[in-house]
Amino acid sequence: MRGFSPITLTWKGQDYVVPAKGQLLLVAQVEDALIGRGGGQAVDVLLRPGGPPFTRLAAAYGAALRYAGAKVSDEEVYLEMHEGIARQDVNAMAAIQAAVMEMIMLISPPIGFQMGYGDREEEANGEEGDASGESCPAGAE
Repeated sequence: MRGFSPITLTWKGQDYVVPAKGQLLLVAQVEDALIGRGGGQAVDVLLRPGGPPFTRLAAAYGAALRYAGAKVSDEEVYLEMHEGIARQDVNAMAAIQAAVMEMIMLISPPIGFQMGYGDREEEANGEEGDASGESCPAGAE
C-alpha cells in the first residue's frame, strides 16, 4: 500500500514542498475548503466535470501553499488564476489543471496514482511514500 508522498507546489515560479509526514491535518483543511458547508466528498468536487469552483480551488491551494511555507492569501491565489484566464494564457490554464491534480494527490494518493500523476511526481523527486506517511527511497517499499 502506498501512503502519502511529498508534493511539490509551485507558486509564482518558486517550489514549495508539502512533506509526507503530517499531511492528514492538511488534507482536512483542504477538504473543508473544497466542500464548504455543502457536504459531500472533496475528491468528487475535484473530479466533477468542469472541475471545482475557482474560489474553492484557490482556498484549498492557498492552504496547501501556506502549509508548505508560502506567504500567500487565498485572495492572491484566486486573482492570479483569473488574471491568467483573462490573458487567455495557456500556461495559466495548465497551472490550474496542475493545481487540481496536486489537490487530488494530496487528498487521495491512491486515486492520484491510479490517474498516473503520483508516478511522475515520485520520479521527479526520486521518492515514494509509505503507508505511515514517511517518505522512503523509490523501490524501497
